Amino acid sequence: MGDMKKIFLLGYIVLISVILINILGSLIGLSNWFIFFEYLFNDGLLEAFREVGIISILYLAFIYPALLGLVIYIASKFKVRV
Repeated sequence: MGDMKKIFLLGYIVLISVILINILGSLIGLSNWFIFFEYLFNDGLLEAFREVGIISILYLAFIYPALLGLVIYIASKFKVRV
């Protein structure tokens, strides 16, 4: 039972972090994956790249996954008793 609680706790940490990363990204004018995929499915790959822009593409390809990885790394270091 303890492992299930830890899985849910880590899941919520990641979920809250994703929400915060998306909010912060949008506040500084960066696109998120939902926007990118909306353009991709509606207009195709080239138009999605054009609409989202190079800065957001670099953010989504490198910074976003690095931030999520950092959150997971930090969260996994905590010794949580549940």
